[in-house]
Amino acid sequence: MTATNENTSPSKSEPVSPPPFQSALRIQTEAISAASNPKAATAIPVSIKTQRATLVPGGPQVVGQDAGCVPLRKDGLLGRRTIGALETTQRDASTPRARIGALTVRSRMSLLESLARTGLHAADNWFARISADSSAACGTLLSVLFHSLYRDTSQLGDPVLARNQNVTVEDFRCFVSALLESGYTVVSPAQVDAGLKPGGNYALITFDDGYFNNTLALGVLEQFAVPATFFVSSDHVLQNKAFWWDALSREMSKDGAADHAKLSEIKKVKVLGSDQVEQFIRERFGDDALRPSGDLDRPFTPAELRDFARHKHVHIGNHTRSHAILTRCDAHEVARQIGDCQAALTQITGKAPLAIAYPNGNYSSLAVEASLAAGLRVGLTTRPHRNLLPLEPGRSRMTLGRFIFNGGEDARHQCRKFAASFIPSNAIKRLIHRPS
Repeated sequence: MTATNENTSPSKSEPVSPPPFQSALRIQTEAISAASNPKAATAIPVSIKTQRATLVPGGPQVVGQDAGCVPLRKDGLLGRRTIGALETTQRDASTPRARIGALTVRSRMSLLESLARTGLHAADNWFARISADSSAACGTLLSVLFHSLYRDTSQLGDPVLARNQNVTVEDFRCFVSALLESGYTVVSPAQVDAGLKPGGNYALITFDDGYFNNTLALGVLEQFAVPATFFVSSDHVLQNKAFWWDALSREMSKDGAADHAKLSEIKKVKVLGSDQVEQFIRERFGDDALRPSGDLDRPFTPAELRDFARHKHVHIGNHTRSHAILTRCDAHEVARQIGDCQAALTQITGKAPLAIAYPNGNYSSLAVEASLAAGLRVGLTTRPHRNLLPLEPGRSRMTLGRFIFNGGEDARHQCRKFAASFIPSNAIKRLIHRPS
């Protein structure tokens, strides 16, 4: 929760508040300045969720999660370098100066990051509005990525799922409606493989991982008569196993960990192989940690996936055997992850997938070659860019770009950003996520 000054109340004589964008910049700049100069303010409460700050006169600042400091966990990998830097100040936090000193270690960087994000978000919106090349003359294919679906907003924030895109069924409905209103034709992997006619605007709707909650999409697909492709990790289906990031987040929530702490831990253990991550979770939290807690976080069962795949608007895709990040696997393991998943999904659904979504969006020439060898003909990354037509058969169809849709944000505006010829944040992401 963002801290506010309880002694301040609005009055008719107060000036009109500046626009939110200007207010955010001013607040963050003042907070950074005050954190650098302890004499300027006694306390600067910071919200981790919103990464905003408000200057509050009087009273010492409490150092902790709400102040932007890493919680001092002793039972995991969480932020040990930061902990080492903070422990001395944390032990001697009896004065306002000591508390503000601890605040500057983490919250100043957090505020700077928030300021940069605010500016980048404004730049994205500006380019989306002024982009004249929203639909290239040659035609485009947009691919859009979803993961979990929530029934409604009452489920948002449920700790059984790791922090995600927060997409409700209504968000998904608004997205599909906006996409069609923008003149896009939604297609399947088979249509992409057959060749899309140049000059048209097309879209692939995709869901990754294989959550049972993806069945909530069916009503929307039927309402608009559009297809969607669901990329499934086969081991999770066959073993009724929770996805490790959800399990880790859920178990840390039981210990009171904040969102930023859980995200930090997920990023750290992601460098391990999927089998190693799962072993780490079992050792840390017990054998039951990877057991799903209910319909919201569990994968399909084989029987459910078989029935789901029979729906006329549903197409099933390969997402590797165990959600392996393929750029961290050798050639043998890459081939095994893709081939085993292909065989398992073919056996379960009775039909071999045509498309693969590389887990985490990471791909390499080894992954592309192994996918082609397994009979896959369309490949999707998470590099945010539109795909210009025509798409030549072979490797060019195996590294298609894909955008991430976020719930709670205007669907039409997101569609405009996806279609724009240039968006600054997307350009930065493409530089960071280069193929291996």
